[in-house]
Amino acid sequence: MKLQNVRVLSLAALAAFGSLSLACKGKDANGSATTSAASVDGTGKPAEKAADVDPTLDQFLTKVAPTSCKTLSQCKNDKVKVAATMPVMLIDGFGTIDKPELGKQVKGVDDSMKADKRFLPNETECTTLGNVALQVMDMKADSLNAKVGKTISYDGKKASACLASLSKAPTECSTEVKLATEPKMGEMDSFSKEVKPSLDAFTKPCEDVISGLVDNGGACDTDVECKTKGSKCKAAAAGKGAGKGAKGAKSAAGPAKVCTAKS
Repeated sequence: MKLQNVRVLSLAALAAFGSLSLACKGKDANGSATTSAASVDGTGKPAEKAADVDPTLDQFLTKVAPTSCKTLSQCKNDKVKVAATMPVMLIDGFGTIDKPELGKQVKGVDDSMKADKRFLPNETECTTLGNVALQVMDMKADSLNAKVGKTISYDGKKASACLASLSKAPTECSTEVKLATEPKMGEMDSFSKEVKPSLDAFTKPCEDVISGLVDNGGACDTDVECKTKGSKCKAAAAGKGAGKGAKGAKSAAGPAKVCTAKS
C-alpha cells in the first residue's frame, strides 16, 4: 500500500489499529509449554507447571507489533490485510512528519515494498510499521510506566485477554482472497467496511487495557492520559489562569497542555 494513497484516507481509520497474540512466561514462541532444568523436580519428573503470569506493561507493548504481524502474515484474505494495515500506515504517514528518525524507518519499508512491487508489507515490515505507530501514539513503556496509577491505568488481566483473543485471526482470514493489483482508495474504504464487524470483534477485548484517568481540563502530556473518549491532549487556552493537574492540584501558571473534548 503506497503511503501517498493512505495519507489522504479518513483519519477515522486510526481507531482500527489493534494488537495481537499472547506469549506467556513458560511458553515458547509457538505457545507450547517449555521445560527447563529449574522445572524438573528431584525425581527427574517435570515439576508442577507454574501459573501463567499476566504481562507487564513493558511486555504487552513489546509483543504487540511482532505478534500481530505474525497473525496477519498467516491470513489468507488480502482484504483483511488491507483493512488492518491501512490505519497503521495512516498513523505512520501523518505521525512521522516531524519525526525524521521514525520517518526513515517508514521510508525504508515503503522503498522495500516498491522494489518488490508489493502493496502489502511482509511480516518484518509490518512489525517495523507497528512499532513506529506505537511510538507515534506515545505508547512507550519508558514514559507510560511512570504514569500508571497517576494519569493512566493498566490492566494486566485485560492485556492477557486482549493478546489471547488477538492471537486468533479474524474469521474472514479463513476465506482466501488474493488481490492482483493495489486497491484504489475507494476499494480500500469498501474493504474496511466489509470486514469491520470481524475486526471489531477481533479487537474488542483490547478495550481499556490502558485507560486515561485525566478529566477534560486536567493537565496531560499525551492523548492516552485523557479519560473521555475522543478527547485530545492539547495546548491550554491562553488566559485561563490556574489549571488543574492530574490529581486536582492547581498551578498558578496553569498546565501547558490539557485534555480537551472533541469539538
